[in-house]
Amino acid sequence: MEFLEYYRVIKERIWLVLVTTGVILLMVIVYQLMPQSSYEATGSLRVKEGANQITVQQADNVTIASTRTFWETFIQIGQSRELVREAAARIGITGPDIVKRLQDFDLEQPSRGDTVNFTAVADGSEKAVNLARAGMEALIEYWRQLRISQAEQIRTNLEEPLTKATSDLAAAEQELKKFESPDLPGTPQDQMMAVQQELIAIQSQLASARVELSLAQDRATAVRQLARQEAAKPVSERTMTASPEVAALQNQKQVLGTQLAALLRKKTAEHPDVKALQAQIEEIDKRLKEQPRGGEGEETIAGPFRDQIMTAELDARAAQGRITALEARLQELSNKMPALREQVTSYQDAAQRADQARALRDRLKAQLMTLDAETTRLKQSEDIEILDPPVLQPSSKTIRKFLLLFVAGGFMGIVLGSMLALLLRYVDITVKNELDVAQMLGKRTLAVIPRFEEVVAVEAEEAEPPPPEEGGEAELTD
Repeated sequence: MEFLEYYRVIKERIWLVLVTTGVILLMVIVYQLMPQSSYEATGSLRVKEGANQITVQQADNVTIASTRTFWETFIQIGQSRELVREAAARIGITGPDIVKRLQDFDLEQPSRGDTVNFTAVADGSEKAVNLARAGMEALIEYWRQLRISQAEQIRTNLEEPLTKATSDLAAAEQELKKFESPDLPGTPQDQMMAVQQELIAIQSQLASARVELSLAQDRATAVRQLARQEAAKPVSERTMTASPEVAALQNQKQVLGTQLAALLRKKTAEHPDVKALQAQIEEIDKRLKEQPRGGEGEETIAGPFRDQIMTAELDARAAQGRITALEARLQELSNKMPALREQVTSYQDAAQRADQARALRDRLKAQLMTLDAETTRLKQSEDIEILDPPVLQPSSKTIRKFLLLFVAGGFMGIVLGSMLALLLRYVDITVKNELDVAQMLGKRTLAVIPRFEEVVAVEAEEAEPPPPEEGGEAELTD
């Protein structure tokens, strides 16, 4: 079709265009005159930096850090039906049907900054404002309680391992007390170290006593040889001296008694040196009992040599006594070493368990203190606060919007009516003009005979002859 043909078709059905446009404009007017069914109230919340700090538990470790999904979680909670029910209950809206008709809150996540717009919709202006304010307060409280409940749940999870760690520590410390010894103070490691040091000292003393024994034996042998040589000399050449055995033994006993008294002030009676001195004194007493009692001036062959031999033998016997005591002590301590090593191993295991339990207990206590501090902070601080109280939004049915809708409705009615007119023309298959004939026959139009129905009817009425008289004929005209 050409443009003129479109115009002619639309002109023929102009009534359809007018009706369609009128219906649409009537709908716009009815919408404008209808009372407003819902009202919006919008406020804003300021989210501080601490609001995105959440408490996270991994095994028995607790961390408080920022989360990347804070805004998604926060918006999801703000748009939940549970929050709508809580806010409705705060302003006295009850009943499942009434609450069900309330729309969810709308939270606009900020692209920049920390401000969130909060919008509530209700069927009354005052109700919308109150619902928005109650929703913002409920969201703040709900968020705080959620964080506190998370911290309390983590605290509950940590109390069980803390109890177990405390119990393990008490058991390990009780086991460590079993290794305490009244004879050997300190831990088994200290006791074994003290025994090892005493073994080293005894081995050193034992070597020294063996050297003293060897020297005393050698000295006694040498003096005996000198005494034999002296006895082999003639009587006139011998050294004739009164026997000084008793005086020498008594003097030596007195000296040893003085040394023993001084040693007992420093060491116990079980010490090897004390026992050695006691053995020397007993040996002197025995020799004094065996000493012959002669008169004064009694002579003996090589008397000075005999004193030296007796002194050397006493020294040898004292050294031998020390060696015997030291070897007994050495054997006693050597027999204790396997048990001490086993005790040290058991003690180290128990000490390791105690250290691990103590470290775990201290770490859990520190984490519980962190949780308590976070809970106190959440209860006393406002991580989320109302920045702008909710206010009622302007009505959507303004004069400006009505005029815009009226113009748009008129334009849309014209377009839609024109489309309907063309559609009816397209589905109508009757012949209406020369174009339809040309399209049907596929030939050009040679001539068009116009339709003069009204003109022909008028002319026929004017040219109608009067009725003929009786017996006459009517006049026919071209």
